[in-house]
Amino acid sequence: MADLHDRMPVKLESDQLPYWLDCEFADKEKLKSFLAPRDWEDFEISEATL
Repeated sequence: MADLHDRMPVKLESDQLPYWLDCEFADKEKLKSFLAPRDWEDFEISEATL
């Protein structure tokens, strides 16, 4: 990932998404647990265009 960006993206599971996007959700420990290392083998990298 470092070849593309200096920060690691967050890969969320579908059941984590509502918590991640909820501005009022305050359980920081639960949110931190989403930052665990993930398997990136299933990701496809493609160039973005504007």
